[in-house]
Amino acid sequence: MAVLDRLRSPATADRLVAWTRWAVTGVTSVALVATLWLAVVLHAGAVYRTLRPNGPLCDFCAYYGSALAFRRGVNPYAADIGTIEREFGMSNDIPPHATDPPAFILAFEPFTLLSPHVGYWVWAGLNLVTLLWALVVLLGKRSGLSTTAALGLAALALLYGPVAWHFYFAQSKFPILLLLVLVARCLRDGDEAAAGLLLALASLLRIFPLLLVGYLVLRGRWKALIYCAAGVAIGSVVTTAIFGVHDSLGFFGASSFLTARAMQDLDGNASLAGFISRLFWHLARLGSHGDLWRLAAIAVASLGTLALTTMATVACKAESDQDSRSFGLWIVTSVMLFPIAFDYYLVLLIIPLGFLATAAYQGRASRRALWMAIAGYLLTRNPGALPFLLDAIGIQTSYFSFIIYSRFFPLLLEYISAFWLVTDFLPDDAVQVSS
Repeated sequence: MAVLDRLRSPATADRLVAWTRWAVTGVTSVALVATLWLAVVLHAGAVYRTLRPNGPLCDFCAYYGSALAFRRGVNPYAADIGTIEREFGMSNDIPPHATDPPAFILAFEPFTLLSPHVGYWVWAGLNLVTLLWALVVLLGKRSGLSTTAALGLAALALLYGPVAWHFYFAQSKFPILLLLVLVARCLRDGDEAAAGLLLALASLLRIFPLLLVGYLVLRGRWKALIYCAAGVAIGSVVTTAIFGVHDSLGFFGASSFLTARAMQDLDGNASLAGFISRLFWHLARLGSHGDLWRLAAIAVASLGTLALTTMATVACKAESDQDSRSFGLWIVTSVMLFPIAFDYYLVLLIIPLGFLATAAYQGRASRRALWMAIAGYLLTRNPGALPFLLDAIGIQTSYFSFIIYSRFFPLLLEYISAFWLVTDFLPDDAVQVSS
């Protein structure tokens, strides 16, 4: 009877209800994560079937042709790399000459010791390794996430639309993703020398991460800034010595190809400059001075965005930035302000999204920042969702389709989310996501 009475007691009933809720929540979480990873496996199979080293949009082909031209003693910024590619059965004729920084071409040269077919798959494997490594550092044990939450977020990262685009184009942003994740980790650990050198390497390879020195200045990370400046200076001198002054300077003229209208006026260009340019090209009728107005609008918008990022960083107290949230905002800003940012550049948003998810899990993110990030993620994953929703409520989008389908909109949503994550300090508006 005593046992029955104990089982019937309110305290025992409360404990039983609590245990049942915990068990149901745990089972539900495991089932959800298992479903997500099943989706990852199926999605990975679909992406794998799109990979081929001689595809018409294979950027690996351009890298290979550029590096091989340099290895043959030809200026890659003046060489017809399409001719070189066709020697090996590759069909990518865009761009017509090298457009990548000299340091990247030097770093890529070892791949030309392999056949294009073997080199392509080694390159794909390297991209996969750097992506997974970045996710381990970003979402691993030191993030404070539970195993279930980390696995779920990793699955969502792998299902992120730009990840598939990156593999399809055989692009080069996953190594930069890893370098920037390591920069954030080193800054958090106080290893400013390593952080500065890693940021210098990322900047030499892809230029746009150099904007992140603004974060170092505003946060007073002077040692990291000095090491970054020294790394960029030494790397530039070494690269120029190997590449030659004339050929190195050729990069600046050759890269202008990427800012031509044929490259800028594309739905897949998410940059602020590309979006504003498309507004002028398709909607504005400003006569002979239209291009000057377009450039002025780009300058004003870019400076305004940089000012907003700066103000948010200054307003964010050091103790509130232990999770690198303002560093994430600078990453989004660097992508947005780069003259050209195609779909695959958005893989770098995995970093601020990871910072947001960690903050939300620990109850240190506002609801609006979280929901804005979710909206940006979904819109990036399904670019046609916005025109579909507008058409559903009776708004005709055919005339503005060149704007509606632009990747700029999901990038803008992620910028707003990152901005709110930095600037929102309302405890009663914080949201915690449990596993």
